[in-house]
Amino acid sequence: MPLFHPSGRAGVPTGFPVRTLESIKGAGQWSMSDRRYLQGLCRDRNVRRPAWRTSLSEGAVSGGGLHFTGERHGMSHGCGRTRWKRFALVLVPSTAAAAALGIGMAQGALAASFFISGERFQFAADTLTTRGTSIYGMVDVTREGRHVPVVVTGARHATIERLCESVAVEIPVLGLYTLRITGGDRAEARDIFIDATTLTAGQATLNNLDVGVAAGSITEGPIAPGDRNSGFFDPNGFAQQATSATLTDVRVNAVAISAATLSVPDLRVTVRQGSHRCF
Repeated sequence: MPLFHPSGRAGVPTGFPVRTLESIKGAGQWSMSDRRYLQGLCRDRNVRRPAWRTSLSEGAVSGGGLHFTGERHGMSHGCGRTRWKRFALVLVPSTAAAAALGIGMAQGALAASFFISGERFQFAADTLTTRGTSIYGMVDVTREGRHVPVVVTGARHATIERLCESVAVEIPVLGLYTLRITGGDRAEARDIFIDATTLTAGQATLNNLDVGVAAGSITEGPIAPGDRNSGFFDPNGFAQQATSATLTDVRVNAVAISAATLSVPDLRVTVRQGSHRCF
């Protein structure tokens, strides 16, 4: 049974019909008369637009106007109007988060290229020959925010003979498994960067070597763009460079390797139970 507001308060004219929530909830859904009633409110520009939500789990008729609330969908509509205050409440935190992310990357709080997993893996080669070589210190960051100091060896071009990469992972229930990647006689890479915690070689020959050059003044070898823009990169820090280098019996414990291109002949990837590391 419709009710009639006696006073016309809150922009509702005297005698304007207001549906009770009980009548709508009792039906379990919007009836055609309820839809026409609400559409009539939206078309009447002289009547204050009511607000309602798409679900009617709870509600009330209050203040002389119509006000339905619901919690199931959490959506609010107002006869075609944009709720600017509510829109701002949603937009501002998202914008602030995006701005903080950009500032964090600019200040080096986040790695601009990628977060490392923190898992150390092995990289080995019978011979590593490079042209345009750079060596400098850096700090990599895991997703959890843990800092891992590394020595970065960069090369504009590298030739890798008998490539091997491996990582051993403890899998719950199954135990220890090793992922191993091997290549043929001559893999080639362009703009390669090896982030290492240790690097050893049976023999190392470096040509036109500069030791103690400022990291920001390196000209022979590359600096990774993500490193150069990082707050952890010290342009006045200690570094080395060489026009070329040849290392034999290379053994590296690394946390990351990146390259613009890597071409590997006779590539083989295996996963085997137990420990099958490169060294």
